[in-house]
Parts: sequence; structure tokens; C-alpha cells
Amino acid sequence: MRLQRANRSITILVASLSLMSVACVLVSGYFTHRQVAALNARTQSLLLSIQLAAGTDKLTAAVRGFATAGDPLYRDVFQREIRIERSRDRAVDGLQALGLTREENELVSRAKRNSDALVAIEEKAFEAAERKDFTTATGYVYGEAYLKAKALIMDPIDEFRRRLDKRLADQALSQERAAQRTANLAIVAAVLNGLAIGIALIFYHRKMVAPLAAMGRSLSDLLAGKPGVEIGFQEDRSEIGDIARSLESYKGLQEERDRATQQMQLLLEFAGQGIYGIDLQGNCTFINRATCELIGYRAEEVLEAALGCTQLLPNRRGGETA
Repeated sequence: MRLQRANRSITILVASLSLMSVACVLVSGYFTHRQVAALNARTQSLLLSIQLAAGTDKLTAAVRGFATAGDPLYRDVFQREIRIERSRDRAVDGLQALGLTREENELVSRAKRNSDALVAIEEKAFEAAERKDFTTATGYVYGEAYLKAKALIMDPIDEFRRRLDKRLADQALSQERAAQRTANLAIVAAVLNGLAIGIALIFYHRKMVAPLAAMGRSLSDLLAGKPGVEIGFQEDRSEIGDIARSLESYKGLQEERDRATQQMQLLLEFAGQGIYGIDLQGNCTFINRATCELIGYRAEEVLEAALGCTQLLPNRRGGETA
């Protein structure tokens, strides 16, 4: 397998698992937000339904107080609730803003309509009490008709609370489960991502780092001129094998050059004529046996001397040096 293709596949796998993990975390956060929103809506709907019932009870308490005692304060409380505070209207508006279902909205509207209808009976009680006819007034607000009309308000409110509470509780539970599932999926993706990275590190170490380190040592040995250097991984079909085979070719060329150099040195060494080589500074870099015999110095003395070969001629056996 080519390392470039393997590296691309590993990169795509790790990137995909990373993106999957991040996406799952984001989706889990979204579901958690939806869960919190459902719980907040559940709490808000409970408070608003209580406000709606409390507004109706406030009107009932005011009209009954006025029908019994005739105190104008009760009349003021009633009128302030109807015209200024309007807690029932605000409760209905708040509930409808929560995004009610058609059935839930119908229950709220019915309770509001029945509450408005009850106001008409309560107005009659106020009129009777203002005429000091407290018997008729109390008959309006404590009679069976009034109690039935009151029940027509509270029953829809109670049914609305039950339905809305169940729907929002189920919705919150559903969002919680979805958030938990995506969180678990994110954990699985993170674990798989970690495993993929671990496997990738092992793969890179076995297929790239270790072979390159071994070939680096082999190359150092070749450059140092050590004999018997073996180049491994030549059977590998990846780029590592290409490098190994290139090193083997280099090794063959190096050995061939060494053999040619050795043969040339042997030819020069045993030539009958004196042969020597100098560099640009005039220092002797090579001298054969015939030249050494001519000048009367060993090859080591000439190569290590600061003087050039031409300065050693004629030889010292003639009593002169150049």
C-alpha cells in the first residue's frame, strides 16, 4: 500500500471522526437547550394558568364581598381588575404566546369566554347590592347557577393544565433522551478518534519512522565506508521501498567506484615509473612506490610533510634536496 494513499485515508478517517464528535456535541447542546426551553415553558404555563384562575377568583371574591357587605372598596377592586390590571387577559395572551396546540388554545379561550360571561352575572349582583337588595345580590353569587358558571371556567383551566403539563413534560423528556443519545454518540466518536490516532501513530512508526531511521543508519555507514552494509525494506511496495531500492543502487555505485579506485591505485602503485599527484597548493596527495624509491622517502613521510613533492627532488641519497 502506498504511504501517500494510506496517509490520505487516515487523515480523512481522523477528520471525519473529529467532525462527528464535534457535531454530536453541538447537537447534544441543541437538544439540551430545547429541554430547558420546554421546562421553562412548563413552569411559565403553570404560572400563567394560576394567574388566569386567580384573576377569576379575585373577581368572585370582590363581588361576593360587595354583595354581602356593600363596601364600595370591593366594587373598586372589581373594576380595577376588569379595566386596569386585566390579569386574565394578560394570562391568556401569555399562554397563547407559548405556542399552544389547537385543543389547548380552545380550552384557554373557553375558560376566558366563560369568565367574561360570569362577569355579566357579577354585574347584576353589584346592581342589586347597590340597591341594598343584599338577598338578591348574594343569591346571584352563591346560587347554583353561579357555581355552575364558575365551574365552566375552572374545569377548562384544570384540563388545560393537565394537557399542557403532560405535553411539555413529554417534550422535555424526549429532548433529554435525544441529548443523552447524541452525547453518548459523541463519546463513542471521541473514543474511536483516539483509537484511530493511536493506530495511526503505530502505523507511522512501523511503516515510516522505523524504516527511515534504519535507512538513515545504513546511509551513515555507507558514507563512512563501512563494509557489509545491508539496506533493508527493499521488498516494501511503498515509498519506503523506493527509497530503500535507491539506496541499494547508490550502494552498488559506491562499491563499483571503490573497486575502480582500488584498481587504479594498484595500477599506479606497481607501475615502473614514478608517479605522484599534487593539489592546487602543491601538496602531495598521491605517490607511488617508484617515486618513493627515487626520492628516498616513505609514502607516509611525503604525504604528511608540509613540503611538496617537487621540493624533495633530487633525492637525498645524492646529497641534495630541492
